[in-house]
Amino acid sequence: MAQEPDDDPLLYVVVDTVQQVEMCLSLDRMGSTALVGTSEYHHPAVPVTTKGRLVIPSAVTGRRGRRYVVCAVGRAGLQGCAALTEVVLPDSCLAFGDQALQGCEKLECITFPPAMKVIYAKALSGCSSLWRVTVLAKEPPECAENVFDEHTYQTATLVVPAGCEEAYRRAPAWRRFKHRMVSFEF
Repeated sequence: MAQEPDDDPLLYVVVDTVQQVEMCLSLDRMGSTALVGTSEYHHPAVPVTTKGRLVIPSAVTGRRGRRYVVCAVGRAGLQGCAALTEVVLPDSCLAFGDQALQGCEKLECITFPPAMKVIYAKALSGCSSLWRVTVLAKEPPECAENVFDEHTYQTATLVVPAGCEEAYRRAPAWRRFKHRMVSFEF
């Protein structure tokens, strides 16, 4: 069931009965359906001309007044939005889909919330301007080795919570930032 709040240009898909939604699944705006977890995605939910900073809300209200918690950014949801410079994920976001921001060439920074559990393959590949990746989770989220391009691993800074540096240095994918890792206090 697709949800598109009246005042929000993004698309949402209900993923279970506890009123959670995936945000920005690549749904065809002309009304055809997409199947979660399949390759039936063809068009980004957000226009590829979207520019600057994109703040994803923690909850949306459907047209019938029902409230849904945004729990994930779906597969290829923001793919090809070349003019995005920053994406702000809600604290409710648990998963970040494969190829979610692939090809967002001007993306400079992203912050993953404390509850983030998994970041799928190539989620941030082709983000050649990415210089800062902040992860607020004390436990390193499960992360595919190819989430980032080699260029990002060599040039971007990974910011993690103070006292968690060693856990990130041991975690696959995250350890590849080891020469450019900094920590912060909450």
